[in-house]
Amino acid sequence: MLKYSGLMILRLGSRNFLRNYSATGATIFKNTTETSGTVTDKNAEESAFPSKEGSGLLAAAFASLNEVEVDNRKPSPKSFKQSKTQQIDGQISKANDINSLLLVAENPIVSRRHALKVMKALQQKGRRSTPLLRALSFNITKQSEQLDLKKSADLLFSMASLNFPDPLLLDRICSDTIDCLPSNEDKPAVINSIIVSLGLLKHRHEAVLTALSEWLQSHRHICRVGDIASAVVTFATLDFIPPQTDSIIEAASRLKEEEMAKASSWLDLVYALLILERVEQHHLVSTLQPDFIDKLLSSGEIPIPSRRKLMSIDAYVGLKFPSNKIRLAEDISVGVPIMHTKEKVLYVQSIMDTFKSLVSAETFLRRDCQTGMGFLYDAEFAVDSKCHPVPLDKVDKRNDVHRIAVLALDYHDMSRGTAHPLGTIRLYEHLLTLKGYKVLKIPYTEFNPKDKLVTRVQYIESRLKELVRQSRS
Repeated sequence: MLKYSGLMILRLGSRNFLRNYSATGATIFKNTTETSGTVTDKNAEESAFPSKEGSGLLAAAFASLNEVEVDNRKPSPKSFKQSKTQQIDGQISKANDINSLLLVAENPIVSRRHALKVMKALQQKGRRSTPLLRALSFNITKQSEQLDLKKSADLLFSMASLNFPDPLLLDRICSDTIDCLPSNEDKPAVINSIIVSLGLLKHRHEAVLTALSEWLQSHRHICRVGDIASAVVTFATLDFIPPQTDSIIEAASRLKEEEMAKASSWLDLVYALLILERVEQHHLVSTLQPDFIDKLLSSGEIPIPSRRKLMSIDAYVGLKFPSNKIRLAEDISVGVPIMHTKEKVLYVQSIMDTFKSLVSAETFLRRDCQTGMGFLYDAEFAVDSKCHPVPLDKVDKRNDVHRIAVLALDYHDMSRGTAHPLGTIRLYEHLLTLKGYKVLKIPYTEFNPKDKLVTRVQYIESRLKELVRQSRS
């Protein structure tokens, strides 16, 4: 009995007394209360018959013996110490400007997870800091741990949103994507995200595009309509059709407008099929219908890129199907700005300066030619079978004349990764060919404005002779 608290003794003793036991325990209890000298008979009686309030207190005391003590006290700020990883997480979440994020990126213990988190924070804030992005890219690339498909998709989306096509990081992502693809059996959404971002970044990595195409073909049963359409749009953007992709393109060509989530998505798909030369007349005509134009207008003013696509589609319909009576409304093409960037203007100027050594008089050369087809070409001239210039006003009177359209291709007209003209350039060439031109493409990868004049002239002469020779065969 001595091992229990006073409350415990009182509780057990009360129970014995209530049951009128004559055991020694009751006698001891009575003697104990009497010999204390501090408890009267009345108090003893009150203890033997506790009040309702006292009974509740005793029950609570007894129950407390079986409870496990839990310390609910919150640690004081002084006693609580965060790990370095938690501190960096807090800095990222509290960062409200580029400098704050840059300080995080410069931390020597920043992990890949932190780098990915900062990249995503930049994308969400819409802030582009080249030094910060380069530091993050270096941090992610140098680590040996493989990027899974989800991380690769998130990274590509952030890079596309921030317009940061770091070549080393892109190659690393593409390599890891190829390795991780076989383990993905039921997640087409992440595949779609990767394909779309590669198209937006204009990154032509033929190995990963082929692997993604093979994945789509082997998992057609779980692919959605949007997955197929997005893949075809990316293939057209990069002007690359992976081997054995006919089934995907055929599936896309069988899609209908009502299956697409938005009218603009249908326009993108039809434009892509036109680039790949897999389009049918009913696809083209559907985008020129007044009802379809109203659907595009329902969400606001039609964006300039979409209006240029409509102009190219309309031009193709007029050249390929002249009997078709449905054409694009004239107001769609009114006020569409078609011009070069400042960088391309300088590049075109260097080409025109080179042409002065070949075609001296303005009667032989026309510059900045508007097509009315959604684009412009940089120059037009004519030569005979021996590559001698012919005045433009005499072209229609001769049968041995080749009309040449010049397309200067700068950095923005070529894909990244593997440098190749984009799909839009292929379409422009096709449209100009339908109008009777031979297209002379001059990519920045082959023509250097800093080369000597004689070197530039020799390059253009050789390309021109090759073009005329091909037209004879």
